[in-house]
Amino acid sequence: MAKAIGLRLQCFIYMCILLSSSVYANEELAPVRLFSKKQYVLSTYMYVLEDKTNTLTIDEVSSPSYREFFVANDEETRNFGISTSTYWLRCLVEYPDAYPNINDIQRWYLEVGDTQMDVAELYISEFDGVFSVLSSDVRTSYETRPVRHVNSVFPVDLMLGQKVIFYIKINKVTSIRFPLIMWAESGFVEKVASEEFLYGVLYGGMFILMIYNLFLYISTREISYIYYVSYLLSVSIFMFLELGHGLIHFENLFWKIDREHIVYAIWFSVIFSLLFAKSFMNTKDEHPRIDFVLSGFVIIAFVTLGVNFFVDYNVSAVWNSSFNALLMPIYMGIVFYIYMQGNVNAKYFFIAWIFNVFGFAMLAAATNKVIPMTPFVIAATPVGILMESLVFSFALANRIKNNQFEAVQADKTAMSYMEQYQSVFDRAFSGMYEMTLKGEIVNVNPAMAKIFGFDSIKELLKHNDSVVKIIFDDASRQFIEMLKFDEVSNDLIFKYTDKKRVVWVRHTAKLIVGGTGRGHIEGSVEDVTQSKLKEMAVLEKDQQILEKKIAEESAQAKSEFLANMNHEIRTPLTAIIGFSESLKDPGMSKGNRDKAVSLVVGSSHVLLNLINDILDFSKIDANKLQVENIPVNVCEVVNKITNDFVAVAESKKLRFDVVFRYPIPSHLLSDPLRIHQVLMNLCSNAVKFTDAGSVMLIVSWDDEINKLKFEIVDSGLGISDQIEENLFQVFNQADTSATRQYGGAGLGLAISKQLAMMMGGDIDVLSKPGVGSVFTFTISGHFPQNMMWIRQDDLSDLNSGNMIGLENGKRKSKQVSPHENPSLIGSVLLAEDNVVNQKLIERVLKKFGLDVIVVSDGVEVCDYCDECCSNNEVMPDFVLMDINMPNRDGLEATKYLRNKQYAFPIYALTAETSNEEISKALDAGCDGFLSKPLDRKLLFNALAENLLRKLPESK
Repeated sequence: MAKAIGLRLQCFIYMCILLSSSVYANEELAPVRLFSKKQYVLSTYMYVLEDKTNTLTIDEVSSPSYREFFVANDEETRNFGISTSTYWLRCLVEYPDAYPNINDIQRWYLEVGDTQMDVAELYISEFDGVFSVLSSDVRTSYETRPVRHVNSVFPVDLMLGQKVIFYIKINKVTSIRFPLIMWAESGFVEKVASEEFLYGVLYGGMFILMIYNLFLYISTREISYIYYVSYLLSVSIFMFLELGHGLIHFENLFWKIDREHIVYAIWFSVIFSLLFAKSFMNTKDEHPRIDFVLSGFVIIAFVTLGVNFFVDYNVSAVWNSSFNALLMPIYMGIVFYIYMQGNVNAKYFFIAWIFNVFGFAMLAAATNKVIPMTPFVIAATPVGILMESLVFSFALANRIKNNQFEAVQADKTAMSYMEQYQSVFDRAFSGMYEMTLKGEIVNVNPAMAKIFGFDSIKELLKHNDSVVKIIFDDASRQFIEMLKFDEVSNDLIFKYTDKKRVVWVRHTAKLIVGGTGRGHIEGSVEDVTQSKLKEMAVLEKDQQILEKKIAEESAQAKSEFLANMNHEIRTPLTAIIGFSESLKDPGMSKGNRDKAVSLVVGSSHVLLNLINDILDFSKIDANKLQVENIPVNVCEVVNKITNDFVAVAESKKLRFDVVFRYPIPSHLLSDPLRIHQVLMNLCSNAVKFTDAGSVMLIVSWDDEINKLKFEIVDSGLGISDQIEENLFQVFNQADTSATRQYGGAGLGLAISKQLAMMMGGDIDVLSKPGVGSVFTFTISGHFPQNMMWIRQDDLSDLNSGNMIGLENGKRKSKQVSPHENPSLIGSVLLAEDNVVNQKLIERVLKKFGLDVIVVSDGVEVCDYCDECCSNNEVMPDFVLMDINMPNRDGLEATKYLRNKQYAFPIYALTAETSNEEISKALDAGCDGFLSKPLDRKLLFNALAENLLRKLPESK
């Protein structure tokens, strides 16, 4: 009963709708009568209204006032192109009450055959001007649409005999093209099934092609396959967005991608297509100019891809169409030209692109309303892409086949060349080999076996390691050179296994990268023994001539030098002998006697300095001169130089100034004796060759070179450029006329230069004749632990002449001078075998106020000390021990005394001041040493230091 009532109510509602629909019976719309056909194309029966304002409502467009603005459509697939307008479609359908229609209610499906509609709304008129609304567009997911389909599909239930008018509102940012179709339920199911199958085949084929070519890339590592796979992926995404079919299955993946993003897929496909073309046809090597043009298109596509992020879709779409319309004919022309040039790959490329160009050209023409939009036009693009992809796949496969054929032909050619090479290899006069990177010789020719003295190749291979060690005598360096320069060469010398013949070989090796393994080494050896022997004979002859010439020049120079030294030695010696003999004259006045003594003393010092220079030069010449590395008090060195030259400068009415450029180090590890020697020589020369003005000693520390610098500036004669070149030569004097006038042997500067270099420094000169000279003396050295940087405040009284040294960061008082306070208390045991030296030293010691015991050899020294010890007599306070004495020398005597535990200080007396002799004396037990001839000042300082407790207290 309830079911019957419900059926009557439903019939009543449909009757109301039928009655409300009858108001349109007199309109101009021709109804589409729906019977048993599976589909009805409504496109040619619909009317279209363009709403450019995008503001019209259903009430407005359904009113009589807007009816005249609807325009009849005569296209089966209506193409609106790219437009920003909203379109309203109006159509009238009827489900007649006539055979074969027998169902009271029949469901139909109204399809707007386009994808990704931004707005797609169906308005079905009901009674009293009310419209029911259904929507199927991108604003809703596929799950919530009335019909789950990529197109906008609406279910419509019609009652037997009903006539219904409906309105469809559509809007889309991209091109709009579609047929409007009314489907029967069975027809729609078949249509969906066939679409799924066809597009499944299309996308499946594309996917299979991508996987297949990706596998080929993994196998061949050919970049063309990567470009091709990327191109297939781009066009597949393009078809997804353009056709829409397939998106329904990937809604969660592509839900953020709008259809307007299709331009990006197009540009990516253009980019990878061009890259694929460049690689596939090898335009870079075979057609560089064309490659430049294609690269230009790639750059334009990349730039456009970036610009698309900032411009509207309409502008992007117009530029996309224009660019591709320009590119396609140029592209095809380039491909055809390359094919005509003999590039086989270009033929397949041209055929493949014919399909693609045709499909895209049809779609572009229809999108721009040049040709009608038909199902054939819509299908042309995916079919063209699929055909193009298949042809490209065949082309790539064919290229592999061609490459394999070329590889086989290359192998055959290589084998032919190898046979020829092997023949040359075996008959070559030069030795040739091939070796692995591990040092194993794998191939060698008979000539190499013969060069190395082996009877056969087999015998050489048995001695693999020894041969490799000979040819690669510095393997690490040679391998690095091969990596850098590909090739390395070296000359070798070795003896045959019987050691009777010496062989010279020139070896060349080259690193070959690739091939089997990681690479190998190929090399050759050439026997150059005969040419080497000839070369050695020529060189030996030239060497003999050169040595003879050098010997003659050296002999002449030494002869001149000895003659000069003879003169220099005889000059002070003559004065010493002459004035010493004059002292025997009892009638000589006291003034003349004092003058004679002064001249004898002065000439003695000149002779001593000359002999010291000759000895130093001989040590330098024999490479036996050494410098010490002990703490040097910089202030003490400068103080000593100042004391030595202030009086000398004043005697010539010159100023001798010392200037410190702060800060300077207080101490330096170097040789104080040699520093003093160099400064003495430079300052002596400066004072000697300066007649008026001043001499200045400038002391500074150079941070740039980390060296202590002494500058001796004078206003003397100066030096010419010609003389300056030979200034530091051993056997040359600066100016013979000047040296005759001022004296000098010419050794000082040469020795000073060598000493400065041995101390890590140098001597440079800057001079101008008549103006003066600047000699710069630098020394290098490390700082000792007690080093301090001396500032100006630390030496405020420097310019007053009171030079104060620093020791351990504290001020140290001046040393006692033998002329200031010559009185000492104590006894000194003097061991000296030379009677003259005994008398001289004894006299000096007694003048110091000391008691002196004189013995003649080492035995007497030891006996005297033992006797004092046994008799409980007072031991000597100080021992001066000559090293070279008869019976027992000074070293043995010192060792004896130290073994007896005698604690008094022992100082060695020696004329030999080398480090080796000094070390021997100190190792024997000496506390210090004094050189001969004896320096009174140094002697007094040594005595004062050790007999300090016996000095009388100063008031």
